[in-house]
Amino acid sequence: MQLDRPIEALLCEIASLDRTECVEQLRSLPRPAMDFTDEYLAAMSLERLRHTLAAACIQARKPMRRSPREASVV
Repeated sequence: MQLDRPIEALLCEIASLDRTECVEQLRSLPRPAMDFTDEYLAAMSLERLRHTLAAACIQARKPMRRSPREASVV
């Protein structure tokens, strides 16, 4: 899934995914780190899975923030 596309295109793609594809995409995102069990994901409705994936994609699109400690080291 290309995260650098316009948000509307990304959301349309997510809306077209089935359960298996949603879980695969959610697990393949480089960040934010998520630790969902298979049982938890299986209990989610498809709508909630899509919503969770959309939120994770939006977070993954944001630039990484540096911690205050990292920012003070130049």
